[in-house]
Amino acid sequence: MGSQTSRPADQQPLLDHTDEVPLIEKISIVVMGPHGVGKNTVGNAILKKKAFTFQDSFKNYYLKEENTTFDRHVSVIRVPGWQKCTNSIELMPLTSEETLLSSEALQANEVYRGVQFLKKNRKELIERIVAVKPIADELFQFIDPYKYEKILQAPSEYEQRRQLYDIMDKGGKKLQFEFYKCLLKHEKYLVEDLEESP
Repeated sequence: MGSQTSRPADQQPLLDHTDEVPLIEKISIVVMGPHGVGKNTVGNAILKKKAFTFQDSFKNYYLKEENTTFDRHVSVIRVPGWQKCTNSIELMPLTSEETLLSSEALQANEVYRGVQFLKKNRKELIERIVAVKPIADELFQFIDPYKYEKILQAPSEYEQRRQLYDIMDKGGKKLQFEFYKCLLKHEKYLVEDLEESP
């Protein structure tokens, strides 16, 4: 099929052209899977060198190797393997439990971060919060009506901010975290400014 005269021109390799600039100069790849599926082989093929060996197969820590191939810097991270599961149902409870523990740890970290932010920036928050009413409205479900009215009926804006902060400060970690989330929503730039300051 086709002309024999055009055939040699069609078969010129594209990679011999060195005047083209690569679109991607750096590539990072993570290779993961259970024991015995060929993570080392895949990593070596990507890097175009024998970087991962049989001795690496049972190491229980991450391995990172790098190489430059085709004018691209390639990093391959090999994740430790795990035992194969014969049944995906066996894997689900473990995955769900790990996900739950991970999300609980993340939530606890966020609560801690928020509470520490409030403690560290007490004075600045009392002086600089502008959105007292929207924050108090959003926190109404977490505080009793008397405290809500106490915030809004304070004689000056400064006193409103101080009442708001004092009620949140005495309300426990859950209320403090809700207050922190309201600050992120209504006073985003103030929070960013205070987080950047030493």
